[in-house]
Amino acid sequence: YGDSMITRPLKSLDSWLVPLMCVKTTAPAAGIKTTAILPVPTSTRTWGETDLDALQNLTDFKFDQGKDIAPPLYGGAVAEKDKGGRVVVIGSPMFAFDRYVNEPDPTMLRRGMVVTRFPANAELFANSVFWLAKMEPMIAISPAAMEVARIAPMSNGAVNAWHVGALLIGLPGLVALAGAMMWIGRRD
Repeated sequence: YGDSMITRPLKSLDSWLVPLMCVKTTAPAAGIKTTAILPVPTSTRTWGETDLDALQNLTDFKFDQGKDIAPPLYGGAVAEKDKGGRVVVIGSPMFAFDRYVNEPDPTMLRRGMVVTRFPANAELFANSVFWLAKMEPMIAISPAAMEVARIAPMSNGAVNAWHVGALLIGLPGLVALAGAMMWIGRRD
């Protein structure tokens, strides 16, 4: 997601940023710091297409040197003035729509758990608002984004086995065994 206070907490979360338009930063004026965010992966050949007719007609897609935008590509940028003005630009006009923010994860839904499929969308929006409002301590991953159950529900029999077997018999047994070994090792 890039190296910005807004995006650092999102590294392990999925997002849906479609369509993603290129956001290009230029050399900033004095007193303004800009940071490009949301880098487009370069594992496949990528570029910024400028021929909109070819995109609409789904015809020949090819990189035109000098006309198209060459990598590295970024889908957003943040800028801050020394005296306090801030701006966040995200090149995905629909990333914060309810349709994407509330999209359930089908794998987890089959397991009976309703969690969002793209938690980074809502987190990116919230972190952007917090940064713009100069509320940096609030920037983090919310508990709702981490609401994915990591352990499957246990049956009552399994819970009882852990309670009785491990907690009532196993742990006291280990303590008694350790005490007996200490007694044997220290006796004269």
